[in-house]
Amino acid sequence: WLWSLMVLFCSGLYLYAETSGRLDPVSAKNISVLAGITEYNAFLNEQVRYNDLSKNSYQFSNVNGSPNEVHVVVIGESTSRHHMSLYGYGRETNPRLTELNNLISFSNVATPNAHTIPALTKAFTRQDKEGNGPGLEGGSLIELANQAGYDTYWISNQAVAGTFETPITVLAGQADQKIFTNASSGSGNYDDAVLIPLESTLMKEGKKVIFVHLMGTHMSYADRYPKEKAQFTDIPKGVSEKRMRVFNHYDNAVLYNDFVISSMINLLQESEVPTTLTYFSDHGEEVYEERDFCGHSDVNLSKYMTDIPLLIWYNDRYKSTHPNTLPSLIENKNKWMSLADYFYLGAEVMGIQSEESESSELFFEPPPTHKYDFQTSNDLPFTRKTLCHRVNGIERLKEVKDLFDGFEIDVVYDSKNDLFDVNHPPAKSI
Repeated sequence: WLWSLMVLFCSGLYLYAETSGRLDPVSAKNISVLAGITEYNAFLNEQVRYNDLSKNSYQFSNVNGSPNEVHVVVIGESTSRHHMSLYGYGRETNPRLTELNNLISFSNVATPNAHTIPALTKAFTRQDKEGNGPGLEGGSLIELANQAGYDTYWISNQAVAGTFETPITVLAGQADQKIFTNASSGSGNYDDAVLIPLESTLMKEGKKVIFVHLMGTHMSYADRYPKEKAQFTDIPKGVSEKRMRVFNHYDNAVLYNDFVISSMINLLQESEVPTTLTYFSDHGEEVYEERDFCGHSDVNLSKYMTDIPLLIWYNDRYKSTHPNTLPSLIENKNKWMSLADYFYLGAEVMGIQSEESESSELFFEPPPTHKYDFQTSNDLPFTRKTLCHRVNGIERLKEVKDLFDGFEIDVVYDSKNDLFDVNHPPAKSI
């Protein structure tokens, strides 16, 4: 009976592996016991690899670091910049961050993945957005900071992974000291729980890099903020109560996130050494903006999942000791960057040099979202729409206007009358 139990367990693992990350239905008829055992063996091998990575540090070449400095790296969760007033969102979800001086907000940063593990693996290693290049086996930003002489700390309000290793537990394990403030990934402590351990860590002597991992605005949104902090409760006309309730919970979570991040910056204001705080979210979140979908998925990406905030705050002492770094960051704040390149940006902000952390270019001109200078009525690129083909007449338009968010028409330029005529030769003009 032990063998039968193991087979069932392996098959269950394989079924989970096959269906996780998929939005389409899957049939159990296609799942084989042999494949389940194979997947289970692969899982065990992966655990061995992560365990080895936890014990063996990659050695970077010719590492040099800055003198006494403090750097805080805040990792958010599921926060889309499309819901941040700092980036132009209509609701005032960032009243505190908006008022801060010495804050650089990068307006065109995209995450390579809509899930935490692949996104952060690429962010903290030299693996690029396509997954090429060395991952954890080629060293992480935490290991680089260690070798540059920094004391490193990992403060997390996410639950401990337990006995199973993941890339995130490997990254956390590379820090000199680990502090976990939450025993649950559900309705546990709010993110302000990290403020006390952060404050006590800042009081310690020596140069340091502190990584803070938040629950951010991850589902369930209502669990991410105290109820007395709720500010958005209205239900506009034409919006279903169910959707708007979720929408309000998400915006209230973003508002509370604003409080947490600004509170961390306030703890750094009196620092007597060059100090920075970098904040980014691992990925964004879609909350019914584009379709009847709420959440995040690599299978069905949208700009709400990939467009993330990246903020860097610095004190005046950092400004005076890094006269070349800040002008470059400010100059490039509106250019496009992948979160997969954060390893290089983080090293630059921290003043760490090594052969591996040199990057030829981090920022690029924003890629065009559409070929022509027009968009659909709800401001979504045509590349994201399903359009109705050849709506060349008024009757056809009436027929499809409630079924599609966009449509295609055929036009011919009439040079004699300087106008576009709606028709499809050889058919006659309509």
